[in-house]
Amino acid sequence: MGIILNIINIQRLKRKLNDLEKVSERREVIRKASRAAARPLLSEIKSTTAYKNRTGLLRSSIKIRASKKSRVRVGVNIIIRAIDWQKALAKGLVKDEKRRRKRIPKTYKAFYGQFIELGTSRIKARKFMKTPAKKMKTAIQEDMIKRTFQLIKDIVK
Repeated sequence: MGIILNIINIQRLKRKLNDLEKVSERREVIRKASRAAARPLLSEIKSTTAYKNRTGLLRSSIKIRASKKSRVRVGVNIIIRAIDWQKALAKGLVKDEKRRRKRIPKTYKAFYGQFIELGTSRIKARKFMKTPAKKMKTAIQEDMIKRTFQLIKDIVK
């Protein structure tokens, strides 16, 4: 489960990206710019009150990750990711003390995040990822385009 934002009106952006010689440079620029532009959205998602955060697992599982390799799509996704539970306890990211006494798996995914986001037949959907994404979409797009132009300018120099 993740969020995908499409950039609109990118003709000027495409022309600037064609100034870069290597395809790998283009992908790196897009990935860096989209990761930096997605950070405010990530903090907005993590600070939501749409769900109770008894253990802290869901909030610490929400991450920005690069998209899978593709010839068509480049960028980042905000996803619910498996975390290293033992490291999270040690850093204080997760606050479930009872879990220390039990056997702790190496990685643990907050699988229930999709039930909170999408809902089930018995649980009403509480869109803690989609609502901030819709609200911040234009700001993220403008920020990503601005950062992309800046990164291209830095590389071309």
